[in-house]
Amino acid sequence: MQKINRDNLNFKDEVRKSFKFLNELGFVETEALNTYVEYQSNNIKLAVYHGRLSYEISVDITIMGNEFSLGELLGVLDSDFAKEFKYPTAVTKKSVISAVNLVAHIINKHIGSLIKNNLKLIEILQIQRKLMTEEYALDVLVRQTRPRAIEAFQKGDYLKVVELYEQISDQLTDSERKRYEIAKKRSKL
Repeated sequence: MQKINRDNLNFKDEVRKSFKFLNELGFVETEALNTYVEYQSNNIKLAVYHGRLSYEISVDITIMGNEFSLGELLGVLDSDFAKEFKYPTAVTKKSVISAVNLVAHIINKHIGSLIKNNLKLIEILQIQRKLMTEEYALDVLVRQTRPRAIEAFQKGDYLKVVELYEQISDQLTDSERKRYEIAKKRSKL
């Protein structure tokens, strides 16, 4: 992809126009660059940015020192929308206007919940983050364990098969369950 001159995209000016509603809610612009504009209120910081490599337009939200992505926020406040949402990308002036307006609309729609429910929202977001981390860790474990168990089964190392499959017992497919049962019998466990 050809290098894009960010100065010509007017990101900073578009953010200032589209996020003007933040000023009316007591937010103050604290930093403005050609790929990053930051707003601050008493205990909320919103950082609107134009991804340096991805060219995505997004917002990071920091509430009382806890930073969350726009995706995490949407997962709690509007889960149906979050499932379909994709960060908009922008490489032209026109697409910057469109993408910044979309993200501003989303923030404007949910800013009341951010301001009113700080503590409850932080708690829910932290629980959600923990669950997502645990799900990801389990997914990695399953993806790493399956080929190792098949290899051990093929080598006749049935104790190893049992040991591996017991780590992911809730995730076993029907064929893996059969291999597990065979390995248990052959290893006399």
